[in-house]
Amino acid sequence: DIILESTQSGIISGDINMDGSVDILDIIILVNTILYEEPLDEMQLLAADINNDGLLDILDVVGIVNIILGSGRQNIIPLSHSELLIREGNVILNCVGNVAGLQLHLSGNFKITTTNLPTGWELYHYKDTVLLFNSNGTHQIPKILFSFIGELNIVSNIITGWDLIRRSADIILKSNTLSINGVYPNPFN
Repeated sequence: DIILESTQSGIISGDINMDGSVDILDIIILVNTILYEEPLDEMQLLAADINNDGLLDILDVVGIVNIILGSGRQNIIPLSHSELLIREGNVILNCVGNVAGLQLHLSGNFKITTTNLPTGWELYHYKDTVLLFNSNGTHQIPKILFSFIGELNIVSNIITGWDLIRRSADIILKSNTLSINGVYPNPFN
């Protein structure tokens, strides 16, 4: 049995369903709360806000995964730089260090068609929010996160490593089309 410390008596950090253990059920409740705005009572909110920042987001999901996995992971490289590329109907992640989770707020008329995540990664999507997180602590980092059709824009993002530090990835748009404008009367001017 795992006994966790808490700032409130009777509350186990991460135990959102108050069943006395921190497990996948708590992650599911938190994902549903973030995506579908399912309400939590005051005690559940205290248990869900792992990093005590007053927000429920991908950092709290990764925090619960951290609690479940424990501290036995080796060779974790701190996340230091990341960028998201939108190119050819794909959302691509380039980063330096290990990514544990990513939350995207999107806009546009798009449909996610395929996910390209390594084993142990989860993707949840509803309306304009996408949650991606590493559920088993592997060092594999997805290159192509997902493919889509339509027009997709990343409005904002949160990316974190296992240290639960809130970061934002740089967003880079790459177009497939080339065009030359204004070539009349002399294209060499």
